Amino acid sequence: MKKLLLVLVFSLFISFPFISFPLLIPNFTLAANGEVQKTVVVSEDEVIEGNYYAGGDIVEISGTINGDAYVAAGQIIVSGTINGDLIAAGGSINISGEITDDVRIAGGNLFINGIIGDDVSMAGGEINISDIAIISGGAQAAGGNILHAGSIGEEFKAAGGLISLSSTAHIGGNFDYLSEASANVSEGATVEGTTNKNQGGPNYASTQKAFASMFRAISAFVSISGIITFLVLGFLVIKFAPNYTDRATNVIQNQTLRSFLVGLLAMIITPVLFIILTLTLVGFPLGLIMLFIGFLYLMFGKIYVLTAIGQRILGYRQKSPTPLVAFFLGMVLYSLVMAIPVINILIKFLVLTIGMGAALIKEANTIRLAKKEKVI
Repeated sequence: MKKLLLVLVFSLFISFPFISFPLLIPNFTLAANGEVQKTVVVSEDEVIEGNYYAGGDIVEISGTINGDAYVAAGQIIVSGTINGDLIAAGGSINISGEITDDVRIAGGNLFINGIIGDDVSMAGGEINISDIAIISGGAQAAGGNILHAGSIGEEFKAAGGLISLSSTAHIGGNFDYLSEASANVSEGATVEGTTNKNQGGPNYASTQKAFASMFRAISAFVSISGIITFLVLGFLVIKFAPNYTDRATNVIQNQTLRSFLVGLLAMIITPVLFIILTLTLVGFPLGLIMLFIGFLYLMFGKIYVLTAIGQRILGYRQKSPTPLVAFFLGMVLYSLVMAIPVINILIKFLVLTIGMGAALIKEANTIRLAKKEKVI
């Protein structure tokens, strides 16, 4: 039972791949007992050679990192020096130190109060570049509210609801922005290039391209982290619940059509019941619980299907293929197929539907067996 609960807890990570990615890197910062720390601190006198990975509730970098830093946390504070890139995601990110290379950050509230040696790309709800901030390269920002009061050496491209330049703001190149409202430019703000509200003007295409590139990078980061997280979840399920995995893969191998039909029925009924339950105050929490359980069955079912696919392929060459190896092979093949347009939608639907059906059939068989053995 404890093993199964452990698997369930880890399955939560699959809901948050952007945050969970650094947690799964081998040299990620851990507490002495092997658990992820809630607060991770690089002290002022500490020097880290090479790339740095960290995550937790709070990550504070006050020392020196001679390499790139990859950070994900609820709150991120950088007051030290990073001699490389900073790639970070969090609820709140405050940079008051020095980053000698590029900065790529995404989060709820973003504050730039330090020195950036090259370009900055930011996506967040609130973005604030303070009057003491110095960005040597160009800056790209996408958010709800964007305030620039510091110095940007090259062009500044912004997209948001409300974009403001304070009286201390300096932009060394063009100021291109995308917004329904005109930017609030205070008297005293200096723009050495031209200011363009992009509505089809000459710089519109280049600005769109710049933001598309930034969001593609974020999307790729999320996708890669999701794949790694799912691989780890699959290994945990197979390692700690091998009997569950065996029974589910047997159902998939021997009752494929039945698994598909049961899964299809479950995927139709679940959202309908969720909507009905959420209409009442009492039923709302029950609806959320049901939706979460349905999500778990989808994830676990996907693991079972990919394992069954790998076992079927390996079965032609060996009598008893190892489930872990089979799952990895199935995951590789699945990832390759997902790169094929149109077909990937159908394959994903089939995998999730058959997997969910097999998981439900397996649970029903387990309950029947438990009743037969008078366990329940």
